[in-house]
Amino acid sequence: KGKGIDQEYRVYHKSGQIRWLQSKIEPTLNENGKLVRIDGITSDITKRKAAELALKHSETKFRSLIENSSDGIAVSNGNREIIFASESMSRITGYSLEEITGRQIVSFFHPDDLAELSASREKLLSGPGQVMNFTIRFLRKGGEWVWIEGISQNLLHDPSVQGIVTNYRDVTNRIQHEEALKAKNVQLKKT
Repeated sequence: KGKGIDQEYRVYHKSGQIRWLQSKIEPTLNENGKLVRIDGITSDITKRKAAELALKHSETKFRSLIENSSDGIAVSNGNREIIFASESMSRITGYSLEEITGRQIVSFFHPDDLAELSASREKLLSGPGQVMNFTIRFLRKGGEWVWIEGISQNLLHDPSVQGIVTNYRDVTNRIQHEEALKAKNVQLKKT
């Protein structure tokens, strides 16, 4: 019919190993549509297939670690827009991934925390690999402020990431307990 084929398949090598081959075959037809020649090439693609399999395993491992983490993970670009968010971000913030992706991360931060955060962010952006620790208030979808603490690392220079990677957790209960303890200590000092 004049159609070429491109096949990948496995064969046994004389050593007993299984090797992957790729064969590309193109027929040549004359003006009457009769086959006059077949041109083809076969290549050993075993290394490529091994690399594809390793990448697939790595992606599966990465996805299972990210999706089942209790910590939130987000990646933002140089414009502070969220370009990736883990499923745990939805659990912590109440927003769906669709609602949060593409939005400016700072739009969720408490206005009173922005000045301190801005100075730290300048240091974070000052060079590749810079790290920033933070504890700030984050606006949940229902309008409630929660405390989150985390760490951000500048990986904008890394071609496989091209973003600022942030790992964080909800520490609202801990901070509320700390504040309650401080209040009790103040009362005890007064008595």
